[in-house]
Amino acid sequence: MRYIPNPTSACNRALNALETAAALARIAHLLHGASIDERFHAQHARWTEIRALQRRCAEDFGAARGWRLSRSEFGPRTLALQRRRVYLKTGIGLLPEWSWPHIYADHPYHYRAAGRAAGLVAHVYAVPGDIDVWAEEQGLRASLLPGSWWFPGATQIVLYEPGSDVGGPRGLRP
Repeated sequence: MRYIPNPTSACNRALNALETAAALARIAHLLHGASIDERFHAQHARWTEIRALQRRCAEDFGAARGWRLSRSEFGPRTLALQRRRVYLKTGIGLLPEWSWPHIYADHPYHYRAAGRAAGLVAHVYAVPGDIDVWAEEQGLRASLLPGSWWFPGATQIVLYEPGSDVGGPRGLRP
């Protein structure tokens, strides 16, 4: 697995009026600063701000790579093949493939380029030891990046991109 120590990651670029470092510090403060006695409206306002900052970091991350946040989810096979959607044969017909194992892709952000799956950012609490093996089996490449915007200091970014094997998972085409 590659670890990319990039102090100027996409999340470290300016977020218009907010610097990323300030945004990450604000997310951490809002996550840790909630008291049990807060009323619903204060909690709602806090989470609304957190989600807006997280989305902004996610958008900036994708923009730095020429990607856009996807309006729909997709699975590992779809990403490996850089498709719009991959359908799987099931007992009840064809269903879109979109599921990622939770251990490898917690808090996912799906990205597309030109309408096709381009990458997935997951924010995991513990990086599984076999993540490289799993990613390779899926036809993907996994990279660890600094600057998680999901829960700064507690989560680690794992970036999944299509692997070098254009044939997709284990060299198979759907």
